[in-house]
Amino acid sequence: MKNKKNTDINPITSCHARVEKQYKRHTQFEILWFKDNLGSCCQKIDHQKHRIPNNSIFFLGKGQIHQLCSDAEGYSICFSGEFFQYGDNSKLRIIFNPFIDEPIFPDEETSEQLESILKLALKEAQTTNYQPVINSYLEAFLYKLTLLRPEIKFTQDRFHRLENLYQLIEKHYLTERKACFYADKMGLTTKRLNEILKNKVGLTVTQLLHKVITAEAKKMIAKGDKSIKEVSFELRFSEQAYFSRFFKKQTGMSPEKFAKIIQEA
Repeated sequence: MKNKKNTDINPITSCHARVEKQYKRHTQFEILWFKDNLGSCCQKIDHQKHRIPNNSIFFLGKGQIHQLCSDAEGYSICFSGEFFQYGDNSKLRIIFNPFIDEPIFPDEETSEQLESILKLALKEAQTTNYQPVINSYLEAFLYKLTLLRPEIKFTQDRFHRLENLYQLIEKHYLTERKACFYADKMGLTTKRLNEILKNKVGLTVTQLLHKVITAEAKKMIAKGDKSIKEVSFELRFSEQAYFSRFFKKQTGMSPEKFAKIIQEA
C-alpha cells in the first residue's frame, strides 16, 4: 500500500491498470506524463475533456477530479502537499495552478533529461527507498518543468503575491465574493491586483473567484449525494434560481443537465 507521505513514481499502466469508469477525487498532487502515440486517448479533469497528445505532461492538484477515459502509457508521479513545505519547494506549487490547465510538451532533449531523473528516482525507490533522495529528484524534475512554463516567473515577490491570493480565495470564497476584499487583504488596489493576475494567469480576481466556485459546484454535483438546492445553499447562494443562472453562465448548461451528463458517463 502506498504511503500518502511518500513520493510514488510508477508507470501509468501499473497505477492506472484499469481505465477508470468513475471520477476520482485527488487527495494528493499528481503529475501524469503521457509518452507514446496517444493521440486517440483522452481524460477528463474537473469534468472537462482533454485529448492526450503524444509526449504531454499534465498536473493534477489536491481536490481535482480526474477520469482516464482510455488506456495510456507513461509515468505517474504522486506526492503529498508536505513536499512543498521543505526548503524552497513552496514556489514549485504554482505549477499545479488549476487555472493554467494547458499541458507541457517537452522537446526530445528535455524529455531525455526528465526521464533520466525519473529513472534515478525509481532506482532509489527500488533499493533504499530513502524519501529525501527521491524528493530531491522530484524537486529537480519540477524545476525542469517550470522552465517550460513561460507564464510562470519565480521572482519571490510575484510568487508570494499569487500564492497568498490563492490561499485567501480558498479560505474565503464562500463568504467573500468581491475583488476589493482580496485586494485590501493584500495591501493593493483592486485595479493593481487585477493587473498582476491578468498578466500571470489571464484572469481578473472576479473571474478567478467564479472559476473556483464553478469547480466546487461541479465536484459537489458529481458526488451525487446532494440536491441542486442543497449545493446552492452550501455555496452560499441566496436562491437556487440565482445559482442555476450563475452555473449556466459559467458552463453553458444548467446544473440539472450537468448532473445528468455525469450520471450517464
